[in-house]
Amino acid sequence: MTFKMSWLNNNWINPMKALIQEQENKRVASAARRRREESSGCAVMTSVGLRATGTTCRVPNHPKAKLMYYLNCMCTVLKMEDEDADISRLRRYNNYASLSSADTDLLVLICLALKPDVLLNKCIFQSDAMCKDSGNEFYDLEAVRDSLLVAGSVIVGGRTKRVSKIMTFKMSWLNDNWVNPMKALIQEQENKRVASAARRRREESSGCAIM
Repeated sequence: MTFKMSWLNNNWINPMKALIQEQENKRVASAARRRREESSGCAVMTSVGLRATGTTCRVPNHPKAKLMYYLNCMCTVLKMEDEDADISRLRRYNNYASLSSADTDLLVLICLALKPDVLLNKCIFQSDAMCKDSGNEFYDLEAVRDSLLVAGSVIVGGRTKRVSKIMTFKMSWLNDNWVNPMKALIQEQENKRVASAARRRREESSGCAIM
């Protein structure tokens, strides 16, 4: 299948962002309801007392590095018993400059399989409050068992992956580390395809033999 970026935006990226924004709207409404309950003296579940397990890291400002960081986060959330050498290598976001074109294509495919709407409200949750001052945060399952409904496993690429942690995120984090890098790398692939097609047409018009 071939496609234009406008088709991808209209049929996948924008609907996915709309779905996640809908979840954010529900979260905001729920937070407002909790504040009303707190003011009325009702007992509610909050993030106070939950121990986060994430660490601060610096991610290079490059689409490949950002998407590699996203992959690294999802590998932290999911128990990847069958993690292969490719995934292990593609998680090392500080080495983004060493990725070949084939590596980049593989990175995009893996991160499409791990796209947010597949994992949302199963092992990743949009919650500004639980992220606190960070763009994202990780929690042990035991810490959130009474406050979040976490899936025991998720199906990724036809395989069942066990959930080992949960990650909370802000929409800005998701845009920076998945939506925007994915759009940039897919556009890069499209530019290469267009350039390759143009080169073939020039070769054909000049009478060169091509495979």
